[in-house]
Amino acid sequence: MDSRIMTVFSQQPEQDKELGNQRRFIVRFFVYLALIFVLVGIFNYYIDPYGIHQEYQQKGINYYKPAFYNNTRFTKIFHSRNIQPDAIFLGNSRTEYLAAEKAFTSYTQENFYNYALSSGSPQEMLEVLKFSHRNSPIKSVYYGIDFIAFLNTSPAYKEGFDLELVQGNKNLDIELLKSDLSYQCLKKSYECIKSNRKDSTGAKVSYQYNQRGSRTNRWRQMTLKAKGVKWLNKEFENTLDSYYEIYNNDTLAVQPSKMEALTSIIEFCDTQGIRLTLFLNPLHTRQYLMLLRSPNKELYFQFLRELSKAHVFYNFSGINEYSKDKNNFWDSHHPRKHLALVMADYIFETKDKRNDFFGRKINQQNVDSLIIDESLY
Repeated sequence: MDSRIMTVFSQQPEQDKELGNQRRFIVRFFVYLALIFVLVGIFNYYIDPYGIHQEYQQKGINYYKPAFYNNTRFTKIFHSRNIQPDAIFLGNSRTEYLAAEKAFTSYTQENFYNYALSSGSPQEMLEVLKFSHRNSPIKSVYYGIDFIAFLNTSPAYKEGFDLELVQGNKNLDIELLKSDLSYQCLKKSYECIKSNRKDSTGAKVSYQYNQRGSRTNRWRQMTLKAKGVKWLNKEFENTLDSYYEIYNNDTLAVQPSKMEALTSIIEFCDTQGIRLTLFLNPLHTRQYLMLLRSPNKELYFQFLRELSKAHVFYNFSGINEYSKDKNNFWDSHHPRKHLALVMADYIFETKDKRNDFFGRKINQQNVDSLIIDESLY
């Protein structure tokens, strides 16, 4: 009996030692794990693949941000906080390409940010407007309207648009921290470094954005210089082919929910005392004629009537001296930013001589006159 008691007591120190070793292992494991997370977070913060923090930017390392383009529905929400804008652009990629903030700043001292998104829907623009006004009071909104954005060919919210985040149901700082600590961000950081080291001049890093959320078109400019007009002509033909299928679709319709979202944007701006400017983005003549000669021409005309009932707008679409010039476009529907300089003259009404077919101010009283003119084509 005594020997068994002595055996138990003699085993106790060994058990305590083993338990202590297990505890130390667990503590070390979590310390190392925490250290790994901290190092990953610091690495991702400084490489900044999404262009959100902008603390450190070095050519050949992380100056260009390829991940920004593919994730604008995420990145612009955080990126805009660096600007704290009081004037914003809404719309789709056509408004992104216009990069109108510099042209418009010549007439107004507003602090701009371009919230336009590739294939951006009115529902997304409504939520972005509310988000922006909630975080930094907005004085002016410039919405680039496009017929294509109101059709039943695209969803209300595209993949990557976090409605809960934009509506304020998620904490921005916590979500940003989660992103910085994620494997996905680490992967994007690696891709960012690899792309920058491979091409430190940025010639092959496509679709870069400036600090105001607009596209710089650096890649397109360099490609045009390298490949010439043949490349540009091919871009035109490719986009024309894709839009031919859309315009000639038998089931094409304007989605009521998208028009309702536009109405909500107008009402929100009215109640919040925000100055709202609507404008139809420029289209190259060839694409515009394709629309006018399609079976859905009347659908487009009805859209113009409904738009004029909702709010006055400037018409930069149609057939005119600017839409006929291919040098004003990157393809059949993406305008170059120098067109914004001309558009600004009309929007801010600084020109005495008006071009009746470009920049015409459309309301309920003259919309039918516009439609009659367009019907001639």
